[in-house]
Amino acid sequence: MPGLRELAARNGWRLPRMRFTEPEDLSPVVADLYRDWYQRRDPPADRLLAECFLFLEPWWTLRSGSVPYWMVFNTDPPARA
Repeated sequence: MPGLRELAARNGWRLPRMRFTEPEDLSPVVADLYRDWYQRRDPPADRLLAECFLFLEPWWTLRSGSVPYWMVFNTDPPARA
């Protein structure tokens, strides 16, 4: 990461570091980013594409204008999150 720090410093960019313990911990953050992005572009931001484990379809997320939410498994604890 030293290269990224140097690039950010040279260009006056912030380089935040996000830490998480479980793979799913980042899903709400990414969902919020997509929702915000869609709202700025004016398409509906109320479609959800819940994916789990290895079943990822980034193309369909964008094509359908869906907010992605990734879960490790489709069991109760991830579904409640």
